[in-house]
Amino acid sequence: MSLRPTPLEQIQRLQARLQRRLYLLARQAHCRLRTRRRLRILFSDLPGWQPFIEQGFRGSPHAVAFSDLAQAPLETFDLVVPLTVPDLLYLDGVRPRLSRSPLPIPSADAVRLCDDKPRLNAALAASGFAAHLPGASRVGEYPYIIKKRQAAGGLDCHLVASPQDEAACAALLDDPAYFCQAFIPGRREFAAHLLLVDGQVRASLNVQYVFTRQAPIKGQDLAYYTTVEPCPHIPLFTAMLNAIGFSGLCCVNYKVDARQILLLEINPRFGGSLGPFFFTFIPALLASRGS
Repeated sequence: MSLRPTPLEQIQRLQARLQRRLYLLARQAHCRLRTRRRLRILFSDLPGWQPFIEQGFRGSPHAVAFSDLAQAPLETFDLVVPLTVPDLLYLDGVRPRLSRSPLPIPSADAVRLCDDKPRLNAALAASGFAAHLPGASRVGEYPYIIKKRQAAGGLDCHLVASPQDEAACAALLDDPAYFCQAFIPGRREFAAHLLLVDGQVRASLNVQYVFTRQAPIKGQDLAYYTTVEPCPHIPLFTAMLNAIGFSGLCCVNYKVDARQILLLEINPRFGGSLGPFFFTFIPALLASRGS
Protein backbone atom coordinates (compact mmCIF):
# COMPACT_ATOMS: atom_id res chain seq x y z
CA MET A 1 0.00 0.00 0.00
CA SER A 2 1.38 3.39 -1.02
CA LEU A 3 1.31 6.21 1.48
CA ARG A 4 0.44 9.72 0.43
CA PRO A 5 3.58 11.86 0.77
CA THR A 6 3.37 14.35 3.61
CA PRO A 7 4.16 18.04 3.02
CA LEU A 8 7.52 17.43 4.71
CA GLU A 9 8.30 14.56 2.35
CA GLN A 10 7.37 16.72 -0.63
CA ILE A 11 9.87 19.29 0.58
CA GLN A 12 12.46 16.55 1.10
CA ARG A 13 11.90 15.40 -2.47
CA LEU A 14 12.61 18.89 -3.80
CA GLN A 15 15.67 19.13 -1.57
CA ALA A 16 16.92 15.75 -2.81
CA ARG A 17 16.58 16.82 -6.44
CA LEU A 18 18.50 20.02 -5.71
CA GLN A 19 21.14 18.09 -3.75
CA ARG A 20 21.74 15.66 -6.62
CA ARG A 21 21.97 18.51 -9.13
CA LEU A 22 24.38 20.53 -7.02
CA TYR A 23 26.49 17.45 -6.25
CA LEU A 24 26.74 16.66 -9.96
CA LEU A 25 27.65 20.22 -10.93
CA ALA A 26 30.20 20.57 -8.13
CA ARG A 27 31.89 17.28 -9.00
CA GLN A 28 31.95 18.17 -12.71
CA ALA A 29 33.62 21.49 -11.94
CA HIS A 30 36.10 19.80 -9.58
CA CYS A 31 37.05 17.19 -12.15
CA ARG A 32 37.44 19.75 -14.93
CA LEU A 33 39.87 21.73 -12.78
CA ARG A 34 41.92 18.68 -11.82
CA THR A 35 41.89 16.79 -15.13
CA ARG A 36 45.37 16.69 -16.61
CA ARG A 37 44.89 13.88 -19.08
CA ARG A 38 42.34 13.28 -21.83
CA LEU A 39 41.15 9.69 -21.79
CA ARG A 40 39.52 7.58 -24.48
CA ILE A 41 36.87 5.64 -22.55
CA LEU A 42 34.90 2.69 -23.88
CA PHE A 43 31.67 1.44 -22.29
CA SER A 44 29.53 -1.54 -23.18
CA ASP A 45 26.65 -0.75 -25.48
CA LEU A 46 23.74 -1.34 -23.09
CA PRO A 47 20.38 0.01 -24.35
CA GLY A 48 19.11 3.01 -22.39
CA TRP A 49 22.25 3.62 -20.34
CA GLN A 50 24.22 5.83 -22.71
CA PRO A 51 22.39 9.14 -21.99
CA PHE A 52 22.85 8.82 -18.22
CA ILE A 53 26.56 8.06 -18.49
CA GLU A 54 27.13 10.84 -21.01
CA GLN A 55 25.37 13.30 -18.67
CA GLY A 56 28.27 13.17 -16.23
CA PHE A 57 30.89 13.69 -18.93
CA ARG A 58 29.37 16.92 -20.29
CA GLY A 59 32.08 19.56 -20.41
CA SER A 60 34.73 16.91 -19.76
CA PRO A 61 37.82 16.58 -22.00
CA HIS A 62 37.37 12.81 -22.09
CA ALA A 63 36.19 11.05 -25.26
CA VAL A 64 33.43 8.55 -24.44
CA ALA A 65 32.36 5.73 -26.75
CA PHE A 66 29.92 2.80 -26.54
CA SER A 67 30.33 -0.50 -28.34
CA ASP A 68 29.98 -4.25 -28.25
CA LEU A 69 33.18 -5.09 -26.37
CA ALA A 70 33.72 -8.30 -28.32
CA GLN A 71 33.91 -6.26 -31.53
CA ALA A 72 35.90 -3.29 -30.22
CA PRO A 73 39.65 -2.57 -30.46
CA LEU A 74 40.12 -2.70 -26.68
CA GLU A 75 43.86 -2.00 -26.88
CA THR A 76 43.27 1.51 -28.24
CA PHE A 77 41.28 2.74 -25.22
CA ASP A 78 42.66 4.19 -21.99
CA LEU A 79 39.74 2.86 -19.94
CA VAL A 80 37.35 -0.01 -20.69
CA VAL A 81 34.18 -0.21 -18.58
CA PRO A 82 31.95 -3.31 -18.82
CA LEU A 83 28.30 -2.79 -17.89
CA THR A 84 26.98 -6.36 -17.77
CA VAL A 85 27.93 -9.74 -16.31
CA PRO A 86 28.51 -11.26 -19.79
CA ASP A 87 30.84 -8.35 -20.57
CA LEU A 88 32.79 -9.01 -17.37
CA LEU A 89 33.13 -12.71 -18.18
CA TYR A 90 34.31 -11.84 -21.70
CA LEU A 91 36.95 -9.41 -20.44
CA ASP A 92 38.20 -11.94 -17.90
CA GLY A 93 39.29 -14.05 -20.87
CA VAL A 94 41.09 -11.25 -22.73
CA ARG A 95 43.00 -9.56 -19.90
CA PRO A 96 46.19 -9.00 -21.95
CA ARG A 97 44.18 -6.67 -24.22
CA LEU A 98 43.36 -4.42 -21.23
CA SER A 99 46.92 -3.43 -20.31
CA ARG A 100 46.12 0.28 -20.70
CA SER A 101 42.90 0.20 -18.67
CA PRO A 102 43.25 0.83 -14.89
CA LEU A 103 39.84 -0.64 -13.99
CA PRO A 104 40.32 -4.04 -12.31
CA ILE A 105 38.25 -6.83 -13.82
CA PRO A 106 37.03 -9.30 -11.19
CA SER A 107 37.74 -12.97 -11.71
CA ALA A 108 35.10 -15.07 -13.42
CA ASP A 109 34.75 -17.09 -10.19
CA ALA A 110 33.99 -13.95 -8.14
CA VAL A 111 31.52 -12.68 -10.75
CA ARG A 112 29.66 -16.00 -10.89
CA LEU A 113 29.56 -16.21 -7.09
CA CYS A 114 27.98 -12.75 -6.77
CA ASP A 115 25.59 -13.50 -9.60
CA ASP A 116 24.19 -16.54 -7.74
CA LYS A 117 22.45 -14.94 -4.76
CA PRO A 118 21.96 -17.93 -2.42
CA ARG A 119 25.49 -19.19 -3.11
CA LEU A 120 26.85 -15.74 -2.29
CA ASN A 121 24.84 -15.66 0.94
CA ALA A 122 26.24 -19.06 1.93
CA ALA A 123 29.80 -17.92 1.24
CA LEU A 124 29.37 -14.74 3.26
CA ALA A 125 27.74 -16.60 6.15
CA ALA A 126 30.68 -19.01 6.20
CA SER A 127 33.02 -16.01 6.36
CA GLY A 128 31.34 -14.60 9.48
CA PHE A 129 28.80 -12.20 7.99
CA ALA A 130 25.60 -14.10 8.84
CA ALA A 131 24.38 -11.22 11.04
CA HIS A 132 24.28 -9.00 7.94
CA LEU A 133 22.13 -11.34 5.83
CA PRO A 134 18.30 -11.34 5.84
CA GLY A 135 18.19 -15.07 6.45
CA ALA A 136 16.11 -17.82 4.94
CA SER A 137 12.34 -18.07 5.17
CA ARG A 138 9.92 -20.95 5.06
CA VAL A 139 6.48 -21.36 3.58
CA GLY A 140 3.89 -19.83 5.89
CA GLU A 141 6.28 -17.33 7.49
CA TYR A 142 5.11 -13.97 6.19
CA PRO A 143 6.31 -11.75 4.74
CA TYR A 144 9.03 -13.27 2.61
CA ILE A 145 10.28 -12.75 -0.89
CA ILE A 146 10.83 -15.21 -3.71
CA LYS A 147 13.83 -14.24 -5.86
CA LYS A 148 15.42 -15.64 -8.94
CA ARG A 149 18.94 -16.87 -8.19
CA GLN A 150 20.32 -14.96 -11.18
CA ALA A 151 18.45 -11.80 -12.09
CA ALA A 152 18.76 -8.03 -12.21
CA GLY A 153 16.49 -5.06 -11.65
CA GLY A 154 14.05 -6.71 -9.25
CA LEU A 155 11.90 -8.00 -12.11
CA ASP A 156 11.98 -11.61 -10.90
CA CYS A 157 11.14 -10.86 -7.25
CA HIS A 158 7.77 -11.69 -5.70
CA LEU A 159 6.60 -10.53 -2.27
CA VAL A 160 4.65 -13.17 -0.37
CA ALA A 161 2.62 -11.59 2.43
CA SER A 162 -0.36 -13.97 2.69
CA PRO A 163 -1.55 -17.50 1.86
CA GLN A 164 -3.12 -16.05 -1.28
CA ASP A 165 0.25 -14.68 -2.45
CA GLU A 166 1.80 -18.03 -1.64
CA ALA A 167 -0.75 -19.89 -3.73
CA ALA A 168 -0.14 -17.55 -6.66
CA CYS A 169 3.60 -18.27 -6.47
CA ALA A 170 3.31 -22.01 -5.83
CA ALA A 171 5.10 -22.99 -9.03
CA LEU A 172 8.12 -20.86 -8.11
CA LEU A 173 8.50 -22.47 -4.70
CA ASP A 174 9.53 -25.73 -6.39
CA ASP A 175 11.59 -24.08 -9.12
CA PRO A 176 15.36 -24.49 -8.50
CA ALA A 177 15.96 -21.20 -10.32
CA TYR A 178 14.31 -19.39 -7.38
CA PHE A 179 14.91 -19.17 -3.64
CA CYS A 180 13.12 -17.71 -0.62
CA GLN A 181 14.45 -15.04 1.70
CA ALA A 182 13.04 -13.10 4.64
CA PHE A 183 11.66 -9.75 3.52
CA ILE A 184 12.96 -6.57 5.14
CA PRO A 185 10.20 -3.94 5.28
CA GLY A 186 10.96 -0.27 5.15
CA ARG A 187 10.69 2.62 2.75
CA ARG A 188 14.45 3.15 2.39
CA GLU A 189 16.88 1.06 0.37
CA PHE A 190 20.50 1.79 -0.49
CA ALA A 191 22.90 1.06 -3.33
CA ALA A 192 26.59 1.44 -2.54
CA HIS A 193 28.70 1.78 -5.67
CA LEU A 194 32.24 0.77 -4.78
CA LEU A 195 35.59 0.65 -6.56
CA LEU A 196 37.83 -1.91 -4.87
CA VAL A 197 41.51 -1.88 -5.88
CA ASP A 198 44.18 -3.95 -4.12
CA GLY A 199 41.80 -4.78 -1.30
CA GLN A 200 40.79 -1.18 -0.58
CA VAL A 201 37.81 0.95 -1.58
CA ARG A 202 39.26 3.80 -3.63
CA ALA A 203 35.96 5.50 -4.56
CA SER A 204 32.35 5.20 -3.46
CA LEU A 205 28.91 6.61 -4.02
CA ASN A 206 25.92 5.74 -1.84
CA VAL A 207 22.46 6.18 -3.37
CA GLN A 208 19.47 6.22 -1.01
CA TYR A 209 16.06 5.34 -2.47
CA VAL A 210 13.00 6.55 -0.57
CA PHE A 211 9.68 4.95 -1.53
CA THR A 212 6.06 5.71 -0.69
CA ARG A 213 5.35 2.07 0.22
CA GLN A 214 6.48 0.22 3.32
CA ALA A 215 7.14 -2.93 1.27
CA PRO A 216 8.71 -1.76 -1.98
CA ILE A 217 10.68 -3.85 -4.44
CA LYS A 218 13.31 -1.71 -6.14
CA GLY A 219 13.03 -2.18 -9.86
CA GLN A 220 9.28 -2.71 -9.66
CA ASP A 221 8.44 0.34 -7.53
CA LEU A 222 9.71 3.79 -8.43
CA ALA A 223 11.47 5.71 -5.69
CA TYR A 224 9.76 8.90 -4.55
CA TYR A 225 13.19 10.50 -4.39
CA THR A 226 16.88 9.61 -4.15
CA THR A 227 19.91 11.17 -2.48
CA VAL A 228 23.64 10.67 -3.07
CA GLU A 229 26.58 10.69 -0.67
CA PRO A 230 29.86 8.83 -0.01
CA CYS A 231 29.24 5.33 1.35
CA PRO A 232 29.15 5.31 5.19
CA HIS A 233 29.82 1.56 5.55
CA ILE A 234 33.17 1.14 3.80
CA PRO A 235 34.87 -1.13 6.41
CA LEU A 236 32.03 -3.69 6.40
CA PHE A 237 31.66 -3.86 2.63
CA THR A 238 35.43 -3.95 2.12
CA ALA A 239 35.66 -6.94 4.45
CA MET A 240 32.82 -8.71 2.59
CA LEU A 241 34.35 -8.12 -0.83
CA ASN A 242 37.79 -9.24 0.29
CA ALA A 243 36.27 -12.38 1.81
CA ILE A 244 34.92 -13.44 -1.58
CA GLY A 245 38.02 -12.36 -3.51
CA PHE A 246 36.35 -9.52 -5.41
CA SER A 247 38.22 -6.65 -7.01
CA GLY A 248 36.86 -3.95 -9.29
CA LEU A 249 33.56 -2.12 -9.60
CA CYS A 250 30.39 -3.37 -7.91
CA CYS A 251 27.04 -2.29 -6.51
CA VAL A 252 26.04 -3.43 -3.01
CA ASN A 253 22.30 -3.26 -2.34
CA TYR A 254 21.29 -3.16 1.31
CA LYS A 255 18.74 -2.04 3.88
CA VAL A 256 19.11 -0.87 7.47
CA ASP A 257 16.84 -2.54 10.03
CA ALA A 258 17.11 -1.51 13.69
CA ARG A 259 20.53 -0.01 12.81
CA GLN A 260 21.70 -3.36 11.47
CA ILE A 261 23.03 -3.35 7.90
CA LEU A 262 21.39 -6.18 5.95
CA LEU A 263 22.74 -7.16 2.57
CA LEU A 264 20.27 -7.73 -0.26
CA GLU A 265 22.76 -8.55 -2.99
CA ILE A 266 26.14 -7.70 -4.48
CA ASN A 267 25.97 -6.91 -8.17
CA PRO A 268 29.49 -7.58 -9.52
CA ARG A 269 29.07 -4.94 -12.19
CA PHE A 270 28.43 -1.28 -12.87
CA GLY A 271 25.16 -0.29 -11.15
CA GLY A 272 22.66 1.77 -13.12
CA SER A 273 22.37 4.64 -10.62
CA LEU A 274 26.14 5.22 -10.88
CA GLY A 275 25.71 6.31 -14.52
CA PRO A 276 25.72 10.12 -14.19
CA PHE A 277 28.37 9.99 -11.46
CA PHE A 278 30.88 7.46 -12.80
CA PHE A 279 33.18 10.24 -13.97
CA THR A 280 33.88 10.98 -10.28
CA PHE A 281 35.61 7.56 -9.99
CA ILE A 282 38.15 8.29 -12.72
CA PRO A 283 40.67 10.23 -10.54
CA ALA A 284 40.79 7.26 -8.15
CA LEU A 285 41.35 4.88 -11.06
CA LEU A 286 44.21 6.98 -12.40
CA ALA A 287 45.73 7.31 -8.94
CA SER A 288 45.62 3.54 -8.50
CA ARG A 289 47.65 3.17 -11.69
CA GLY A 290 49.97 6.07 -10.84
CA SER A 291 48.85 8.01 -13.90
